Amino acid sequence: MSSKTRTRKDASQAEVARPIPRGPLQSPPFRCAAKDCHGIPVQSEEYCLAHLSPAGRDAFLAALKPGAQLNLVGVPIDSNLLARIIVATQAELGDSTFQDAQFIDGADFGRVQFKGNVSFIGAHFYGAAIFPGARFGGEALFNAAEFHLEAWFGGAKFRKDATFFRAHFNLYAFFGAARFGGFTSFEEVRFDGEALFDEADFGGLTGFGGAQFSSDARFSRCRFANVEVLGPLFAGTGLLLEYASFEKAVVIEASTPKLVCLETAFKEAATLRLRFAEIVLDGAHLAQGSTIAFAEDKFVKSPGYSPISLAGFFVRNDAPMRTWLHEPFQEAPLTAGGRSPVPRLLSLRRVDVAGLVLANLDLAACLFQGAHNLEQLRIEGPLRFAGAPMPWQIRLGRHWIPVWPRWMRREALAEEHLLRAHRSMQTKVDDPQRFKRPGWWPSTCRLPDWVSKVTGLPAQPLSAEVLAAIYRALRRGLEDQKNAPGASDFYYGEMEMRRLSRASLADRLVLWLYWLVSGYGLRASRALIAYAVAVALFAFAFWQWGFAHPHTYLTALLRSFESSTSVLRPPPPDLNYPGEVFDTVNRLVGATLLGLTVFSLRGRIKR
Repeated sequence: MSSKTRTRKDASQAEVARPIPRGPLQSPPFRCAAKDCHGIPVQSEEYCLAHLSPAGRDAFLAALKPGAQLNLVGVPIDSNLLARIIVATQAELGDSTFQDAQFIDGADFGRVQFKGNVSFIGAHFYGAAIFPGARFGGEALFNAAEFHLEAWFGGAKFRKDATFFRAHFNLYAFFGAARFGGFTSFEEVRFDGEALFDEADFGGLTGFGGAQFSSDARFSRCRFANVEVLGPLFAGTGLLLEYASFEKAVVIEASTPKLVCLETAFKEAATLRLRFAEIVLDGAHLAQGSTIAFAEDKFVKSPGYSPISLAGFFVRNDAPMRTWLHEPFQEAPLTAGGRSPVPRLLSLRRVDVAGLVLANLDLAACLFQGAHNLEQLRIEGPLRFAGAPMPWQIRLGRHWIPVWPRWMRREALAEEHLLRAHRSMQTKVDDPQRFKRPGWWPSTCRLPDWVSKVTGLPAQPLSAEVLAAIYRALRRGLEDQKNAPGASDFYYGEMEMRRLSRASLADRLVLWLYWLVSGYGLRASRALIAYAVAVALFAFAFWQWGFAHPHTYLTALLRSFESSTSVLRPPPPDLNYPGEVFDTVNRLVGATLLGLTVFSLRGRIKR
């Protein structure tokens, strides 16, 4: 019998159509005569195939041929009956429907070939559902199916559309190495156990909108040939995309505690909108125009292809299900311990970041080792790096009291924290001094333990020279964005690394003096303090050796201040020869320090 087509409207009233498999067992509209059975009766019989007399069942099975069409709507099927059907058809089925069927003790469809369309809409698999190596030549509809135990689809091939809309996998779901040739829908699917799609191939449009994974959502080494939107989805323990390949521009939206894109290839621009995620991108290939952003609003369960994916579901449900379309994900498991929804980017190691945009991310623990084109990285929103500890603190009992103003803190890379902590462990483990700088390498800029397990590469201290180059590239990028205050922090870090590098003694001495008197031209208060100290020292020199006749120290202090603020005025007549030398040097030093003060203020307020 040829396929019929029923038409339903989705929530937006768009018309959709889907051919419904019908077999030779077309029956009148009544149920099986057996008590509590909702199965469809065999033609010209009162009972469904499961409750048919043994003789009648044998006769029916004997008449089956390869490619037979079956209509077993609502029929309870045990493993023995299913095995006899598969043997009778030589594992080849034509257009068939198992809609609302109940597979009592497992369903073994391993290596079965479905030559036509097949429907498992609303079916219940009370035992293991086994489909490894199955071939689906037509449409395969598993909408609203319930898998109570394991579901095995490893190596299955879906030549046309495959929809699992609103299916429920209560335990393990394995789709490893499956091949999806047409439209594929896992929208609104619930995976209460682990879900593995490793090495699966998605050749057509694919939707995971509204999917919920209680555990990991594993897509390692998958190929997404025509995926435009992946999500929004919820993955309770992690979204794993290692070595996956996205061949078209894609938008990935997910609420998940971790996102692993190790060596993932995004061949066109990718937009990752995330909540709560700790992100690892080691070795990923990101095309120009890619964006990783914090999704401030909660994701709602809204599939991207509802007119198509809902069609197969509505053939058995006249009332459209509209309530779920705008229902937000329950993110309570991710908020434990007051965890912020702002994603944390943990690693960009070995990534070409040219054209990459990072929007409103936490970068406190981000590693940049081996990253390329950092000067072309665009950082939007507030800079959330790990702040450097206070310049100086004094310990009073158990407490550390800052000696320097708190506003003098700067943004510092996690790799600088690691380098300084490493140097401190080597040289100052037993240092009893009371003045020091605690706080390097805090927990906020450390990688979680799982990162080194996944990547095989723990955080490693870099040399000061390498860190200086990283700071320089990031500074140039912020300067191009006209973010002068942020660029000044990275300039400070660059100069610090140059001072700590293996440069010549003369270069390090110059850098040390530059740091001491003005904080590399970025600390106005330090330059003012240095100016005041210089005025006081030159006043002492004038008082002791600079005047031709004795003067008080207060007079010498006033003369030193006047000298430091006037470069072109001739020296006063009451100075002797040493005093004239002091006066000349004081003019140069004073002008330099005042200039550094003005320069430092401009560097902090410039936009």
